Amino acid sequence: MLAVGGVDAKLAIVGIQNGSSIVVAPETSEALRVTLTGSADGQGEVVFTARDETGAAVLTAKDRFVDH
Repeated sequence: MLAVGGVDAKLAIVGIQNGSSIVVAPETSEALRVTLTGSADGQGEVVFTARDETGAAVLTAKDRFVDH
């Protein structure tokens, strides 16, 4: 599961339907394109969190969200 926090925005993974699994084999990586749709004007630090099937966080990444 991929989630977003820090800003009030809706996350969508391009090419993946909601609820679909993203399988990444051990010792490999997977590139994903995501879109964030803000529900209000603004900007801030966004934190992406990926969780495994047990719910444990396996990685986090931070970026800057800027609403144009």
